[in-house]
Amino acid sequence: MAKPNSKDLARITKLEQEIESFADELRALEASANKITVAIQELKDKITAIGGTRLLQQRSTIESLNTQITISNNMITTLELEIQKANHDIQKYTDKMETERETIKEQSVAVDALTAKVEEAQLYNAKLRETVEAAKAAEETSKEDLEVVKVEVDKKRVEISDYRKTEVMSVS
Repeated sequence: MAKPNSKDLARITKLEQEIESFADELRALEASANKITVAIQELKDKITAIGGTRLLQQRSTIESLNTQITISNNMITTLELEIQKANHDIQKYTDKMETERETIKEQSVAVDALTAKVEEAQLYNAKLRETVEAAKAAEETSKEDLEVVKVEVDKKRVEISDYRKTEVMSVS
């Protein structure tokens, strides 16, 4: 099994940590938003009960809380988008790792095929060397045999020449 790219693994780990961090922050913001909503309701109840200056103060507090809720909701939306992006990145890097694994498998098959061809070429080369060595040995033997035959031919020539000389002398 192919090993994933260390950069991809580091990126995936980082994204998972960010997702967890964002999820924790999201839960905290939702809890805060719930507390603020409860506080608003309590303030509305008090406003109804009291009236006057306190009413204006509480209305101001409510508006402030509503602003905080809006900010919190915006943060929640931003965090949700970042979580989606991180999940998308995780999927992208996971797909990339799978593609790289397939490429490695294909390259491994090609390497195996080339290795087999190299081994075949080495066997052929070894057989060829043996044939060359045998041919060299045969050539050497043939040269030796040729020398022996030449010596015999030279002896026979000398004998023939001597014989002719004696024949020519005996005829004359």
